[in-house]
Amino acid sequence: MTRSWELDRRIVECVGMPVIVAGGLGPENVRAAIAASDPAGVDSKTRTDKSDGSHAKDLDRVRAFVRAARSARLG
Repeated sequence: MTRSWELDRRIVECVGMPVIVAGGLGPENVRAAIAASDPAGVDSKTRTDKSDGSHAKDLDRVRAFVRAARSARLG
């Protein structure tokens, strides 16, 4: 299923409280998510899956995510 940022926008507009958009956001799509839904915040998927089933934060992806999210807010 493809993420519906239009649905996120409708939620943001209707609930009357800050909304954090989460679910599959990474450096490559966070700008579009922010532009489409104008949330109070975003949560990232910036971990790397390992072959043993565990996960580790990918600090390069975290940095890229933060840069992309900040640039979306700056317009």
